Amino acid sequence: MIEMKKIIVLLSLIMLGSLIGGYRYFYGWEDYYTKITTNGRSFTSGGKDPFKEYAYELPAYDAEGNKKEVEFNSTIGRPIKRNAYLKLTISKRYGVTSWEELKEEKLPPKALSHLK
Repeated sequence: MIEMKKIIVLLSLIMLGSLIGGYRYFYGWEDYYTKITTNGRSFTSGGKDPFKEYAYELPAYDAEGNKKEVEFNSTIGRPIKRNAYLKLTISKRYGVTSWEELKEEKLPPKALSHLK
């Protein structure tokens, strides 16, 4: 009886690990860092309640200093302030899914060296 419980627990852990691994593979995300160097391209979103957005196309760097060109929108109704450092969360499947402003000292050194 105890052997059966051990087998069930082991199989459950293997299944859980597979699910988490599959999720990270298909929906995984990486953090990249960029610096706002433009005012962005202004446009108004369509739909029932239109609002002003700003589109950005900028180089971004991961913690190891690897470069990636990224495109993302700001939906805060105004441009993101110039020279602000951002941490971008990038999904392999959906592109930039979120961003947050960071202080310069919070950036990884290798990414910061490319952004200065």
